[in-house]
Amino acid sequence: MRSLQCHRALVRLLGMAALIAAEGCAGRIRTPQPVNPTVTRPPVAYVATAYCTGHTTASGVAVKAGMVAADPRLLPIGSVIAVSGLDSRHNGVYTVTDTGSKIRGHRLDIYIRDCREAVRFGRRRAQVSLFTKG
Repeated sequence: MRSLQCHRALVRLLGMAALIAAEGCAGRIRTPQPVNPTVTRPPVAYVATAYCTGHTTASGVAVKAGMVAADPRLLPIGSVIAVSGLDSRHNGVYTVTDTGSKIRGHRLDIYIRDCREAVRFGRRRAQVSLFTKG
């Protein structure tokens, strides 16, 4: 029994060490941030979903709050967007850092750390405005 507890503790410790190492490496990569951002177009209707898995995004940075996956043909990686029409805790400014095989067209996948909350999020309508450097 004690051996099993030690094994579980070691697995958790190794997992945390891997995450810390990945965060340290990803911390050197900077996502472009706008200077004096301005909204360029009126909001566009999107379907928003949420995800909670993965460690590294398509842009090479570690997943964290404030990131979304989008179709790179519509919102290229590095785009900064304003999302509205959701509940207040999910409305806000996000950076597109990821893509996904099922994220095509006017779809948006918001990273939420808590998997239960991501599942509860479901599928919702949202409004997306694109920022550009002003």
